[in-house]
Amino acid sequence: MRKHILTVILFSLVLSMAACTSEKEPVIVEDTFEIYLATTESVRNYGYYDTKKLILNSIPVITGDDIRYYYWEQHNIELNGSFLGKLQDADLSSYNYYESGDDGFRHYATGGSKFLYSGQYMCFIIVINGEKVYSGTFPAGPNLPEEDEMLVMGDISDEKIEIRYNGDEFDIRNNDKVYDYFLNSGKLGKMSSEDSEELVNNLQTRLDESENQYKELMQLYDEMAAGMGAGADSDSRESIIKWLNNRIILYTIETQEGETHREFSNSLLELDLSQIDSIGIAADIFRQKAVSSANKNDRMFNVFEELYYVVIEGIPIFNRIDEIDEEFIKSAEDNWITIVTDKGEISAYPTPGKLRENFGIFLSPEINEYLLLIDLERGMMSSAGTTEITSDKKLELSLDDLADLIYIWKKYTKDFPYSYPFIYKAKDRAEFLLDIYLGKTTFNESPVFNQETMIITDEAKESYERFIIDYPDSPFYNLVSDYYNLLKLSAFLYSQEVDEFVNKINYDDYR
Repeated sequence: MRKHILTVILFSLVLSMAACTSEKEPVIVEDTFEIYLATTESVRNYGYYDTKKLILNSIPVITGDDIRYYYWEQHNIELNGSFLGKLQDADLSSYNYYESGDDGFRHYATGGSKFLYSGQYMCFIIVINGEKVYSGTFPAGPNLPEEDEMLVMGDISDEKIEIRYNGDEFDIRNNDKVYDYFLNSGKLGKMSSEDSEELVNNLQTRLDESENQYKELMQLYDEMAAGMGAGADSDSRESIIKWLNNRIILYTIETQEGETHREFSNSLLELDLSQIDSIGIAADIFRQKAVSSANKNDRMFNVFEELYYVVIEGIPIFNRIDEIDEEFIKSAEDNWITIVTDKGEISAYPTPGKLRENFGIFLSPEINEYLLLIDLERGMMSSAGTTEITSDKKLELSLDDLADLIYIWKKYTKDFPYSYPFIYKAKDRAEFLLDIYLGKTTFNESPVFNQETMIITDEAKESYERFIIDYPDSPFYNLVSDYYNLLKLSAFLYSQEVDEFVNKINYDDYR
């Protein structure tokens, strides 16, 4: 009885997320594909499957314009960059965490789908040219009672949703009107037999492997750390190589690159990532696989870039300093890597300008811009006589340099909102730099506050004033301005109010 009451309460709460202000249905133009949520009242009255009687909310949550491909055999919907970019402006914090269920769906706290901003017990309706075609519901939350529903729509990746039929009669997803719409719009996708088999028949195996690989990754990392010392023995070396491979496997799964470019990704995993020339070999594979579609090439480059950085990070592990001779350095340069030996240590750094030179012709303008920004950042480091922004708990660039980088990285996310997943890389970079700029990152010698007096440094004060004057169009303008004004009220002292402000900053509030 208690469980039943809980279900009823949750039903009411979750459905209220989609409640509309009017029961009047929208006017829909011809030649359209749309997914609506049903009104709360109509779901209570008619259930999930009395499609014709269900009443639509005022606006669709997904339209044909939001879809890149509809994979008919699997009934998977791949959302395009335009739609994914719009999610950046939505409050989706309640969908930050999920559990991957046995069914392959992402199970959020309240169930439902992030892309449709829905929860368990809510109802979706497929509408073609104004006609309600079929309807269903959403996956359960991990801690909510599961229901065996006939038709369920849920998220399966960062850009895909799936409509799953659990009935034993005619599969109502195979509707001619839906098929004709996507056929005529040129968005009817067909997966390769390898992709199709992986998604349809072995989805759970893939999820299990992902979880097992993560556990193996951490275990092998521990083995690697324990095996290092005067030099890595063969077992430790093998563990490190497996660790590097597993990192790329996990990355391709997390970004869903493996679905579209599994052959390319698998080719990279056959390389010896302890060898510098694996980068050049991977680049040759990329050129062989490159197609006329910049979008598809962008996604392959996303995986290549991960391999590039993985190999660079492994160089100090796999090599002794007495092995770093002119031939080694030349080989590194040929593979777009800069090697520095200082104080008996090996450091390896990317040469992103070479990536633009070698890949730019294959990639979209937005990814070329992304590489240009990386090259610009690396150039600023070179001008400052450093190879890292921070080293030994010290800031190596000026605060004004940080301000410029924060501005351009954040601007990238506004100028190219559809460049998934590079927009997230740019966002993370801007926020990493902003942590330093506002004093959230701790240093042995803080660039923002005098360690003895806890009064703001002259450099920080002048840089904040410059940011406010030079970058009024930045989404972070209000943040820096509010922070500066609070500092001014605190006589530029790191007061309790300043501390509370810094620790409560949520960058997602500044879009």
